[in-house]
Amino acid sequence: MLVDEGIDSVVITLGANGCLVADRAPLENGGAQVRALPAVKVKAVDTTGAGDAFTGALAARLANGDDLAQAAEFAGKFAALTVQAHGAQASYPRSLQNL
Repeated sequence: MLVDEGIDSVVITLGANGCLVADRAPLENGGAQVRALPAVKVKAVDTTGAGDAFTGALAARLANGDDLAQAAEFAGKFAALTVQAHGAQASYPRSLQNL
């Protein structure tokens, strides 16, 4: 609905259920292309800051040239790493090698 109202792209996070990515795409019916991206399954210890981690990683990947779905997939992996430790910024990975 948001894309139909004029928003070019939308990402809705669903926690352990992943996220939905919708954007304007050249579909025959002119509607939005909506994709469900699964979450990485991890044992969550503390979800504080997971949304911020997701948003920051999404923005960084978009700025780096990824398309919306690629950026959201990376952001989901990044956020999954952060919920496995206590705290917000303290749980953010210092290296991207494990992604």
